[in-house]
Amino acid sequence: MRSLHLLPAMIQLRSIPRSLVTYSIIGRCVLTALAIIPLFTAADVQGQAAGERRRNIPVNSVMRDSVVRTTARLVRRNYSDSSAGDRMARAIEARLRRGEYAKVDSAAALVEMLSTHLREVRTDQHLRLDYFVVGRPMRAAAGAPSAEDIAARQKSSARRGFGIERVTRMPGNVALIALRSFEPPAVAAPALAAAMQLVNTADALIIDLRQNGGGYGETVGELAAYFLPGATPGSELYDRPSGRTERMITRAAPVGPRFLHRPLLILTSRRTFSAAEGFAYMLQARGLATVVGETTRGGANPVQVFQISPNFAIFLPTGRVTDAVTGSNWEGVGVKPDEPIDAERAEATAYRKALELLIERTTDADTLDELREALARLKPAISASG
Repeated sequence: MRSLHLLPAMIQLRSIPRSLVTYSIIGRCVLTALAIIPLFTAADVQGQAAGERRRNIPVNSVMRDSVVRTTARLVRRNYSDSSAGDRMARAIEARLRRGEYAKVDSAAALVEMLSTHLREVRTDQHLRLDYFVVGRPMRAAAGAPSAEDIAARQKSSARRGFGIERVTRMPGNVALIALRSFEPPAVAAPALAAAMQLVNTADALIIDLRQNGGGYGETVGELAAYFLPGATPGSELYDRPSGRTERMITRAAPVGPRFLHRPLLILTSRRTFSAAEGFAYMLQARGLATVVGETTRGGANPVQVFQISPNFAIFLPTGRVTDAVTGSNWEGVGVKPDEPIDAERAEATAYRKALELLIERTTDADTLDELREALARLKPAISASG
């Protein structure tokens, strides 16, 4: 589970009454917020290591009831929609009074049950609880991540190729960049600049987000800047805990050359989520990209991660994004493709569309021959797969 933030990020830690703490990243760019925790990582929250993730921990009645009550308080005070937050809090408090959690004896069962009960009141795919196998200390003071935390995060990101799975150039001078995630901007920006430099001479570009579950919103802004003519109004971001509303402007200039006035196609699937949806939504809304594939999952609102106790945390949407062009967002509905097609066939479909668009606008005879030959080879493959 991830959550995203945008342009330049401000890491902060908010104090919560009764020693509760929220570790958050509040973004200042265009879209949503993929919560990455500065004092412990999102992987820590999820127990990402395979061996750790299989382990469970017991809970007693005191721990269980405290987690339920604290979750209710956090949701009531911080959920993006105050009315929905109050309904969710009242629902789990009522279940607690009725003894519905009395037989829960493990952390895994408790986080699954609470997450389900909250979502029964308000469907929100960013909203969920998780637990630490090894308890984390409760923090009571603000602080930026340590040098060790940053180094560990950068090393982990490097092992994932900074979110870039592949960069390909296909016949007809159509390039493709496959992104699995939007990694931390400090390490992702140079990698994205290198990828964009490689594809800059392509006549069309496909960006594959079919396996992308989100990431850092600031990195979304970094990439989007390559396809925008200049600084562009993005969204309004309302943050309920602070009561602030900020207007977001995209980066005025990317690190490398822009990719303008050429076909741009974005591949999506049902797995595309959060920051990845935000990138597709923003460029689609501005008429700068054609989205090909499946409707995405539909998680738009900014998320913060609140530590409930040494062993429990909640991913809690605390804000609302309103796009400057659409006056809305993709929460609960996803990004709807311009060219609906099964995710497995989206790449071939987008490639064909790119070739067709280039054929329409090309006058050079040799280039036309190359494009038509590429299209002729592609069509039988599409027919066979269909």
